[in-house]
Amino acid sequence: MQRFARIAGHVVAEIIELPDGTEPSAAFHSTLVGALVPAADDVVAGWRLTGGVLVPPPAPAPPTADQLRSHAAARRWQRLEEGISVAGMPVRTDERTRTEISLARTDAADDPAWSTSWKLGTGAFVTIGAAQIEAIAAAVSAHVRDCFAREAAVAAAIAAGTVTTYSEVEAAFA
Repeated sequence: MQRFARIAGHVVAEIIELPDGTEPSAAFHSTLVGALVPAADDVVAGWRLTGGVLVPPPAPAPPTADQLRSHAAARRWQRLEEGISVAGMPVRTDERTRTEISLARTDAADDPAWSTSWKLGTGAFVTIGAAQIEAIAAAVSAHVRDCFAREAAVAAAIAAGTVTTYSEVEAAFA
């Protein structure tokens, strides 16, 4: 198989493969053929044609501390909104649901016979009682605390210089 890079503005726009022995002029219009150069197996879109040679793009600059902190905040928010499981029930943890859980917990606090229909993270409805809403509220509260604790730990590690990449931020929220 032959590999060609289609060049647009000195940058590899795409890789085209042709069967061995097939001339590009037999497969493509002349305007496309003029934009093709032979490409090694490791060449991918984004490489540059410089002085007739295909070279990889320069490595991206490492993220700044501000970028890493912003990424950590975004990951904290994403994890916060993902939901959790409480006693085998998938529970939503988005901001609105957290408010509803808090209100239900307040209602159930003085009434051990309290119960209500509750929509789970799957969309199914179940009937829950006072003890269940208390357990859900406690678990959601612990989840919220954990999310912020992880972000705080990552922020401290960024400040200390021990977290310097996006993948290290991701690992802290895994």
